[in-house]
Amino acid sequence: MTYSAHLPQWIHAVWFTHEQAPSLDPSWQKAFFEALTAQARQADIYLDLAGGTADHVHILLKLSPQQALAGVMEILMQGTADWLRQQKKVSADFAWSPGYAASSVSPDRVPMLRRHLRRQAQVHQQIPLERELWELDLHAQDVQCVVVGLVNGPRLTPQELLSGRVGA
Repeated sequence: MTYSAHLPQWIHAVWFTHEQAPSLDPSWQKAFFEALTAQARQADIYLDLAGGTADHVHILLKLSPQQALAGVMEILMQGTADWLRQQKKVSADFAWSPGYAASSVSPDRVPMLRRHLRRQAQVHQQIPLERELWELDLHAQDVQCVVVGLVNGPRLTPQELLSGRVGA
């Protein structure tokens, strides 16, 4: 499949709480994902779906040719951290892990990914996060690009990203 820089790209991105601490309580996750969706809408980011568990967030978005992935991730990660602190859902020193993982998704995989994001709680009762990421993105035959990096920073190994120990 050929992709053009002039067409929107489907992106699956994941980011994590610092040191994968279980900070996102299931009792208020629905409000969190609604706030994430509202922030995306305000920034003209097409967020198709969001899901996650107590220690990480998945999003499926359509990136326009005018949008840079790092800029979109910075808006969403900073905005949600601010919301969590303002709503007093987390401590004042709450932080996301400084990195994220993202990959382009072929349009024919979008329905499968939507089903997967809606089932995050069930998925993580069966498999750990590291295996989920490998199965969804790194092992897929139609992945066009995989980015594991810091918002506006260097690329990381998947182990550095998941550990939250960047530059240690």
